[in-house]
Amino acid sequence: MFLHPWILLLGALAIGLPVLIHKLTQPKPIRVPSSTIRFIRNALQQRRTHHRLRDFIILTLRTLAVILLAVALARPLIGLREKAKAPDEAKVIRVVLMDISQSMATRIRGIEMFERGRPLASRKLEYQADLKADLILAGTRSRAVFGTPSTNFPALQEELAAASPRPEKLNVQLALNMSADLLDKVSGNQGDEVRRELVFVSDFQRTNWSSADFSVLPKDTEIELLSVAPEEKPSNLAILRVSTQGRAEVGQELLLEVDVGNYSSTPRQVHVNISLGDAIYQIEGVCSPHSKTRLTDKIIPRAAGWLTGKAQLVGVDDALPVDNSRPCVIEIRQPPTYVLITRQPEKQRPSSSYFIERGLLPMEPRNTHSSSRLIRLDPDDFDSQVLASAEVIVLNHPGRLAQDTIKQLAALLRRGRGILYIASEPIDAVNLRLLTETVGTGLQMPVEFFPPPSSEPRLNLLLTEPRRDRTPFLIFGDNLNTAIEPLRFSGGLSTRRKENALEDDILASLSDRSALLVVTSSDAGSLAVLNADLGNSNLHQSPIYVPLLAELVQNHILQRRQGKEDRICGESFVVDLPSDSGSLQGLKISGPNPEIKNMGRLNQEAFGVVWSAESINDPGVYLVNRQKQTEYAMAVALSPEESDLRSLAPEVFQQRLAGERTVQFHSVESTDGNETDLIWTWFAIACLLCLMGELVALKLFRT
Repeated sequence: MFLHPWILLLGALAIGLPVLIHKLTQPKPIRVPSSTIRFIRNALQQRRTHHRLRDFIILTLRTLAVILLAVALARPLIGLREKAKAPDEAKVIRVVLMDISQSMATRIRGIEMFERGRPLASRKLEYQADLKADLILAGTRSRAVFGTPSTNFPALQEELAAASPRPEKLNVQLALNMSADLLDKVSGNQGDEVRRELVFVSDFQRTNWSSADFSVLPKDTEIELLSVAPEEKPSNLAILRVSTQGRAEVGQELLLEVDVGNYSSTPRQVHVNISLGDAIYQIEGVCSPHSKTRLTDKIIPRAAGWLTGKAQLVGVDDALPVDNSRPCVIEIRQPPTYVLITRQPEKQRPSSSYFIERGLLPMEPRNTHSSSRLIRLDPDDFDSQVLASAEVIVLNHPGRLAQDTIKQLAALLRRGRGILYIASEPIDAVNLRLLTETVGTGLQMPVEFFPPPSSEPRLNLLLTEPRRDRTPFLIFGDNLNTAIEPLRFSGGLSTRRKENALEDDILASLSDRSALLVVTSSDAGSLAVLNADLGNSNLHQSPIYVPLLAELVQNHILQRRQGKEDRICGESFVVDLPSDSGSLQGLKISGPNPEIKNMGRLNQEAFGVVWSAESINDPGVYLVNRQKQTEYAMAVALSPEESDLRSLAPEVFQQRLAGERTVQFHSVESTDGNETDLIWTWFAIACLLCLMGELVALKLFRT
């Protein structure tokens, strides 16, 4: 049997080429006048015998070379051993799964692991009496060729021959669930005489297979795992992540981070080139073996907009070259703009709203009564356009908010706006409850706010339980206790923790066990609640006030809108475009290659434009443009899990993951299947020997 039998037909046609070339290049007789021909005849007879022997040898070698080349390209499968059929002549339902994830493109001695596995899967799809089979190409989204066991083996072989590794990870459980459905598709009259077989050809990567569950398969399923992974783990370097720390702003120093995985047994010195727009940055460092190392560099963006590019390992030759580069996208923004919703007059100083304004904009001159970056809004004189233009919305002593205002705040929160609510008055409990109800299930506060009893005023409370390992308190390190010891808080609301709430959202508590700082994500935005009256507290007098507020805004309120996350190839996604991108009209998606067709679709929703896709299968940078203006950019990259090429041991499958099923594990490295898989190389070598023999014959018979 052959993997590509159609090549034999081309080879049969090509066999006539040497004969045709020989006939066309045969010298024609030339008539030469001579006085005597007795000696000429003798010479011609000797030369004719010499030439006939030479032509026979050369023609034979050329023809044999063509035959051997055709057989090598057809990939013979002779000598492969089939599993002995059960003596009861039972009907067989077989599902063959072929791993097409990115790790199968790993090259071992110049041969892809996928190519090592293709013949193994092919022989399981050969014709056999009473056999029905189907082929599943297993990736992020597994695909069955027919969706039901079939006897159309030529079509299955054709699909297998056309398959190749894809830039996506393997969803093992999805593939096993699909196999279970196929193995159950047995007609009722076959009864218990049906034998079910599952064959999985893979490299059995640890990151993908460690949680596999075979118990979803019918109990009588015979499971055969065919591993194409080498006995010695191949070395691999990979770029796993490219990102920045904090918000990227024009003119502000930005920390660029590149995570490099070293999946080898020795330390490696690595050099990374990062292209962002027109600039190229170089980072180097030493990566420890079997670990991930973060390399950093400081850059200063000079202009606002989307920076796109890629990070590339320099001078690296490893088993999986495709993960040596990674696309990246960073949105460079102008400094954030604020809207402060308050009833306190701007000229009232000191006041809680004044302290908030100074904390958010500490570098602004004190004698100015207005700033282009912070706009005050009176709740009774509401401007929706001004509210929508701000990146951060701050509410401090707003009084009772109208229902329309609550709806607008909820809509902006869902679309990615950040809200900082300073809860200092009893009416703030009502506003927070209405806002939470309007947003819906997308906003799950860990605590419930309610007015404190009049008999228990909140005065001079201590900050007792800050989350030291989380921002905004992380930056103070060992000095945190000294910094918070003199702080006293008054005013605010009482709180009650909700059942099954996410306590990680409570970043600090006071001495009366009430929550001081709560940060909760809501769809694309974040809501932070600072539960104290700043006018009656001394936080604004503390040296930690400005950095604490800056960390809160940068890493929690604005963190959800950094514009630097990448998506994984083959996985579905839904992205809300920034509200300032406008309407759907005129927007167009473009990719790294004009030939890419599947890039998702844009839809106009109630709160803006949404970009969604079931999957994008090609890595690179994708843009949403309006004419020549980029409104949004996104990097689609390989799954970092595919770069770790370590495989699970056979004992893990046969014991822990078997699910009370019988599992047979075979490695291509330790069976005869590997030798027969490489038998085509011997035909190719024989073809080269024939060509070399032709050159030797021409040399020996030279006249």
